[in-house]
This record gives sequence, structure tokens and C-alpha cells, in this order.
Amino acid sequence: MDYMKLNQNPMNLVIYTIILPLFFNQVNQLTSSNLNKRDMVNSKKFVEELKRHRELDGHIDIESIVTVDLQIDKLMIKDRVLSKNINGSYKKGDIIWIKGSSGAGKSTLLKLIPKFRESEGVKLNKEGIINITNKSIRSNVEYLSQNVPIIKGTLRDNLFLGKERLLEIENDLIKDPILKTIFKNINLDTVILEGGTNLSGGEKQKIAIVRALYNHSDVLILDEITSNIDKESANDILNRITDDSSNRITFIITHDDLSDRYYNTVLNL
Repeated sequence: MDYMKLNQNPMNLVIYTIILPLFFNQVNQLTSSNLNKRDMVNSKKFVEELKRHRELDGHIDIESIVTVDLQIDKLMIKDRVLSKNINGSYKKGDIIWIKGSSGAGKSTLLKLIPKFRESEGVKLNKEGIINITNKSIRSNVEYLSQNVPIIKGTLRDNLFLGKERLLEIENDLIKDPILKTIFKNINLDTVILEGGTNLSGGEKQKIAIVRALYNHSDVLILDEITSNIDKESANDILNRITDDSSNRITFIITHDDLSDRYYNTVLNL
């Protein structure tokens, strides 16, 4: 069909076929340019933020942790002093009860050992912690809190949690006294729901403890893990920890009074 018969103004043809496409192409390029520039600026800001929050790392690798020494004049968060003059020297076999009022910095103190916070007042094997690599420290330290990581999967999945599954260890787990109450109702193939919603608080803590003990870490830090669980479960956990403490340095934070059979030294904040 002849275009000139439909449209008496040939300029319209020029506008629709040439000028408008050029216009929108330029707009698209301008928009893309602005977006790319904005993305570049945001990327630079993100990289700078990562640099500011990058963990400091040491240069010395250690195979194990034999001693932990604390020599801290002031325990601080930002500009607030939590406690002063914290001193102690600990070796394998020690179970240390960390005591102090709320806000004294008990958790803050123990987070210095796995280098979750920066400090120059902690020594491992008589070496300043700042000089030791983060990886070699954290491969030898277990830090447990009330917030137990439980995944959706079998009980077996949760007990091993990424570790190699060995039949020998499975057999030991089945016989482990701390899990005896759990195995009354479920087995290794039982599916655990996301977050452990089909487990009690005590059961989740027992899984976390057994998981930590079978990692055979040199330092075990227990941060209020017996809070909000029944006394029987708490005693089961503490008995299990005490029975298997000779090759480990264990730190315990709890608001509850501890029987002296569960510790051999106290650090007061």
C-alpha cells in the first residue's frame, strides 16, 4: 500500500522511522550511562566498607592450644569500660566459671579468645593472639551460645553438621549418655525441622554439646547454654562436659550457681 496515500505529510515518515528511534536510542544510552555510573559509585562504597570491616589476621599458625592467658587492664566496648584488671592463666583440664553481674562483660571477654573481638590482652601458648592466624585459632576453639544452629535434616545431619560421617563415631553417638533421652523418642534418621521446632530447648543444647565434644577442640566456651532449659538437662550437659574435660580448657558462663564439681577455678569480673 502506498504510504503517501495514507499520510500526506512525508515529514511524519521521517519522524517515525528515523528521528524517534534515534531519540530513544540516545535516551537509553544516557540512562544506561547514569545507571552504570551509579553502580560504579555504589560498588566503590561497598568495597571501602568491606575494607573498613576486614578482620585483622596474624601470621603465626598453631596446631593446638595448650594454654590461655588473660591480661586485660580494661575490658571495653567502644568507649564504655565493662571490667578492669582481668588476669588468669589456664591450661588443659581447667574448667573456669566466669562470674560477674549483668553488664560486666562476661560474653565480651570470652569472645576475645576466638578473635570475634580485637584484643591485645589475650595470649595462646604464650603468644599474643593478635599474631596468630584466625583460621588456626578457630579450628581449635568451640564457642557455644544459647542460639544453637539446627538445620532441616536428619538427626545424623545435625550431629555431624558438615563433618565426615564415620560409622565408628555414629556408634559412639548412639551410646553417648547425654543423648540417651533423645534416643528414647527418635533415631539418627529422624527428620529435624528447620530451627529444631520439633525439639525441646534441652534437646537442642545436648545436640550442640555433643557436636562440639566430638570435634575435640582444645578450648570450649559455653555462653549461657543451660539457660532456659530444665535442671535435669542442664545437669546432664554439665556432667558430660566435666567427664570429658582433661584434654581441653573449658570456660563456662552461667547466671545459675554451679556446684564446685563442675569447675576448678573461678574468674570474677
